[in-house]
This record gives sequence, structure tokens and C-alpha cells, in this order.
Amino acid sequence: MITELSNGRMLDCVGDVPFENANIIVEGGIIKDIYTGTRQHKTDVMVVNCEGKTIMPGLIDAHSHYAVTTVDMGGVLTEFPFFTALKIKSQLEKIVDAGFTTIRDGGGGHWSHKEAVNSGLINGPRILVCGPLMSVTGGHGDFNVRGTMNYASKTPFINLMRLCDGEDDCRKAAREQFQMWCDHLKICITGGCASPNDEPWQVHLSETEIRIFCEEAAAHGKYVMAHSLNDEGNRLAAECGVRSIEHGSYLTEGTAQLMKNNGTRLVSTTAVVWWAEKYGKENGASEWFLRKLANPRCSPDGASIMEGSIRAAKLATDCGIPVGSGSDFFGVMCGGEAMNIKFLVDLVGLSPYQALKAATSVNAEILCLKDKTGSIETEKWADIIIVDGNPDEDINVITESAKIRMVMKDGKILKNTLS
Repeated sequence: MITELSNGRMLDCVGDVPFENANIIVEGGIIKDIYTGTRQHKTDVMVVNCEGKTIMPGLIDAHSHYAVTTVDMGGVLTEFPFFTALKIKSQLEKIVDAGFTTIRDGGGGHWSHKEAVNSGLINGPRILVCGPLMSVTGGHGDFNVRGTMNYASKTPFINLMRLCDGEDDCRKAAREQFQMWCDHLKICITGGCASPNDEPWQVHLSETEIRIFCEEAAAHGKYVMAHSLNDEGNRLAAECGVRSIEHGSYLTEGTAQLMKNNGTRLVSTTAVVWWAEKYGKENGASEWFLRKLANPRCSPDGASIMEGSIRAAKLATDCGIPVGSGSDFFGVMCGGEAMNIKFLVDLVGLSPYQALKAATSVNAEILCLKDKTGSIETEKWADIIIVDGNPDEDINVITESAKIRMVMKDGKILKNTLS
């Protein structure tokens, strides 16, 4: 089947201006041709009229916890596994409905989720899976609350945490994940907010342990994404070969320069902080989560996690470091991932089109998919959305699922509300 998306306003997320009266030919899941103006349609082509709409690449979320189904992250480990599986299906479908065609797992994902999507059992986005959070005992990936609970590292359908202490255990943990077909590793260099036993100002993994994770990833042709909520963690990540720093709060100029020199990317995740501050308490967020967001003790001036994260994204942008968009969403947050794109405009100061590029072409590069997706170019995967309005002028358009009128992934239409 050949599909032609016809007569739309196109954002390719490569250049700086839209293309009017654009047409895109899709065949075999690939973008085969792009042209402006009119041509005679072949009789065997399905034509989708995009007049008055914007055609752009499918959105990419560079930091998703789609497999975590509770706002108290550790709570997912006590759910009935079948219930968890059904909730994961629902969350993935909401993410597609919001216009996301690719997501990168930030902890909790399982290879079976990817297989379920690829086989058509779930109408979901493309998933890059990391499996469990790699954490020291008592660190950001340890959800045992001071001895009062005893969560297993693995439960059916979800793989949230792998506690690893010492160099040999870190190497073994990394190899275990690649045995489970993971696409990348997620390590927790510093403490965090959603975890019960640690603090954001703490540094947990040693330089040697971080290098071991990066070495093992490279040996498998993969890479490492790293949670870091303080600048010492940021520095260690950049020095040791981490590909992307998640959050990167309290980034300093010296570390930013190191990141630029070493090719380290930043994934900005302000949306999850906004959601937790606004809706967390009424949705069951833990006391420690909310307390640490407000007072993480990571900065001499007492800046909150939100303030530290905004500063980091602004500094990275000013230094020319690639800044991607990651929602860090889980549970009932799923489906609202585009809020992080909006905050790149409202809080970080990007233009709407720059923010859209962060969630498409920049994220594709961070995920090592630059040659496959993230922009509308010939011979790339046909990951495309059709949107009401002009999101490059009004970023709010992209935050309303109802205005995402069509979602195409690999040339297959997953959502279509066009008349």
C-alpha cells in the first residue's frame, strides 16, 4: 500500500522554516518522496488530505517510565502482575494517542513489552528498553523502605531495579541486561527524589563503577544513560563516557564545557517535577518525593530541583550541548509527555520550533536513531503525525491529544481522527 499525505504544512525538523503545500509519499513503512505543489495521483495510492494541518515527525520521549504504573514508584512491585500488564498496555496506548512514536525506557521496561508492540498486540510506540535501574543498595533504584519492605529485583512484566555493589557486581549486572536484549543501560550515579533511602546531593557510584558500565555497553554496541541530580554526578558522567545525562540539575559552567568536549548530551525533564509539585500529593506521591523536590540540598543558594533543572537546560543550550526532551512520566502521568516540550519553551526559553526539534531530531540523535527517524526525510522510517494548527508558532497545540489528528509509525496508521 502506498500512502500520500497531501497538501499539508510540513515541519521536517531539520531546517528552520515550514514547507507549504507539502506532499509525502510513504511505501513499505519508509518515506519515499517529498514534494511541494501538485501531481497526478496514481490509482493505487491512499491519499490523506492534510489541508489546514501541520505534518511533522512523530514525537520522541527520551526518558519514559511507561512500565511503572503507580505514582509511588516502588508500589508497582506489589501490584498483581496481570493488573500491571494491562495498565502498561493502557499507558502505551495513551502515549501513542499523544503523538509519540518512539520512547526510551528510563527504568522498568522489559523486552516482552517491545515484542508485544512489534507483534501488534499493543497499539504502542517503538520502545527502546533498558530494563532495571542500576543502583547501589540504598540508592535511587532501591525501593525497599529502610527494611520495612523486601521488594524483589524482578517481577513478571516489569524489571524495575537491579542493586549492584562493587565493581564485579556492576559488570555482571550490565551483562545480565544485554542477555535480556536491552537497548541501553540506565545507571543511577546520584541519589534521587522518588526513592526512599537516599538524598539528591549524594554520589553513589564510583568513577570505576561508572566506567565499567560504559565499557560493557560499548562492548555490546550500546550506550549508557545516567541519572544525576548534582554537579559531581554530572562531572563523573561526562568524564566516564556516559552518552546522556538525565536531569543534570545544578550543572556548572566547568562541567558543561566538559560535556561539550566529550560529546555528552543532556535530557531535560522538568515536566515530572511540575506534575509532582502540582498533582503529586493528591495522587499518592510519597512524602520523601515531595520533600526532596523542594529542598534537595544540592546548591548553596537552596535552589529546588525545578530551579536547578531549568538552570542546567539553559546553560547546556547556551554552551551548544544537545538538549533533548524527556518527560520522566509514569503511572497516571502517561499521555501528557508533551508538557515537557512546552516547558522547554516556557521555562528554558527555546522557540517552539527549537523545542519540537528537541523532541524529534535531537532526541533521535541522542537515541542513536538519527539515520532512521526524528525528521521527515526520504528513506527514513515513516514516523509522522498530523496536527491541528501550527505547533512551531504555538507550542500549546502539541500538548492536546485531541489536536494530534493522525499518528503513523513505520507507515502504519495508529490513530486517525481526520474526517
